[in-house]
Amino acid sequence: MQIEELFKIWDRFESSKATEFLFEADGQKFCLKKEIKAAAPAIQSIAQPVVQAAAPVSAPQTATEATPAASDVQISGTPVKAPFVGTFYRAAAPGENPFVKLGQRVSKGDVIGIIEAMKLMNEITAPCDGVITDIFVEDEKLVEYDQVLMSIGE
Repeated sequence: MQIEELFKIWDRFESSKATEFLFEADGQKFCLKKEIKAAAPAIQSIAQPVVQAAAPVSAPQTATEATPAASDVQISGTPVKAPFVGTFYRAAAPGENPFVKLGQRVSKGDVIGIIEAMKLMNEITAPCDGVITDIFVEDEKLVEYDQVLMSIGE
């Protein structure tokens, strides 16, 4: 990855509402994070030393009402949260049936959605056995890190 590409990614992340962003380039995994205390985000290559930014970053804003954050929703059961920022898909392809529907029984490890980040499709799996009690995010919507996507109850 060229340094110019890294700076483009950095600038886009810095101007976003996201607090954490994971991506892979040239066989290395990177994690960009913004501290809630308005500290500078860190670029970290997994198994590599941390590189600190020179410019301060303002505190991240809260998620919009259309995409509630974990603290904004009433959760009945086990929450399924977004592990990173990206576009959430309820189905494998447009026009196909969703992975899960309200009231559907799932087992731990079942695919219940996909988050696309940096052109990579990442499966979201059920953290436990149970029934889908709530779906908080619409198909093809941008999700924030740690945002509640669904809840699984008994």
